[in-house]
Amino acid sequence: MRFLAIYEAGGRIEPILIGGTQISGKDPLTDLSLKGYSPYEPGLKQFIERAIKWIELKYTPNNEKKIALIYCDNMHDENMVTGYGLNVPVTIANILKALLMKDTI
Repeated sequence: MRFLAIYEAGGRIEPILIGGTQISGKDPLTDLSLKGYSPYEPGLKQFIERAIKWIELKYTPNNEKKIALIYCDNMHDENMVTGYGLNVPVTIANILKALLMKDTI
């Protein structure tokens, strides 16, 4: 079994808290805490705004979209430019070539 050390590698980016549990009292028979789900309004608003932006992006023509390829070298070793076993400079070049072939940039 493999575990992901970075959330982004698993497709989770910028998580948004939209709710949680809240203790609402004690059960009179068992004395156990009673929990209920409670929405977090600021997070719900942020989630809805993001969903709307994703829908807008879907219908935006490709030539109007902007992307950023960000490479972060946390090893500070110029002789070892890799990320998850990828040759990062070559991978970035291949992505840019593919975008050019599709007339997207």
